[in-house]
Amino acid sequence: AVTPEQIEALEEKVNFAIKADDTVSWVEVPHPEVKGREDIMQFFGDKYGELVRVVQIGGGDKTLDGYSMELCGGTHVSKTSDIGIFKIKSEGSTGAGIRRIEAVCGPAAEAFLGEKQEMESAEKSEALAKLAKANDGLRKLDFPTLLVPDNARAFEVKNQAIEAEKALKKAQTAGAARIADSLITEQNITENIVISIEGSPALLQELLNGLKKIQFAQAAFIVIDDGSKLHLGAFCGEEGKRNGHGAGTLIQKLGPIAGGRGGGKPEMARGAASNRDKISELAAAAKTTLGL
Repeated sequence: AVTPEQIEALEEKVNFAIKADDTVSWVEVPHPEVKGREDIMQFFGDKYGELVRVVQIGGGDKTLDGYSMELCGGTHVSKTSDIGIFKIKSEGSTGAGIRRIEAVCGPAAEAFLGEKQEMESAEKSEALAKLAKANDGLRKLDFPTLLVPDNARAFEVKNQAIEAEKALKKAQTAGAARIADSLITEQNITENIVISIEGSPALLQELLNGLKKIQFAQAAFIVIDDGSKLHLGAFCGEEGKRNGHGAGTLIQKLGPIAGGRGGGKPEMARGAASNRDKISELAAAAKTTLGL
């Protein structure tokens, strides 16, 4: 694909030629006289008559020595400056090693620029919000944040937001085990437990792993709020199962309170719920179910 930097360089080159106010001229010549010339663009899939029309930019009158020449029958400006501003609208692949570039000029380019600026402004605002959210998560975990200059383009902010989200996932994974160990240490592991906390899906998995590691004997229900949805987990040790609890059953019974669902084995199960506003009600119901 053509990079944004390459597109800018191409636009700059074309606009420089437009501002040069070079003469645009054309002349009809016998086709055999120009058929073999590599400096004149001609598409051999097209059919040409005895006489062909050569359009050139720059060069002398009817001398065919311009810096841009092509066999073309269209209507043209007499000076490059008549074209006005040039702006590339889109580019894409038309085949192996071939790119098609679509551009606009003059009033159409000015209208396109206005629309593009509005679109870029909206895209930049959205990307800045994602970047801020990821950085907030990194700060909470005491990890370095990723910044962008005020004059950064929308695509630059997007790229940085993606990198920040990747960094946050790594930080959450790295910190999840430590946080899980700390949370489990705080619990009275001789009783059923309910844990409701903000965090990542990785934290839920680490908590379940931690309960399994210490051979937790009772029943546990876990709710993790990641800022977009609730991640649910349940664990049942031997004593918990003897008391009539099952991990999969807990998820199936409690999950619908917050619009969620899930399931799993009697020992360990997971689920997810979309209604984050119900987190307190969900935790309270879990405590009631587990006799807390």
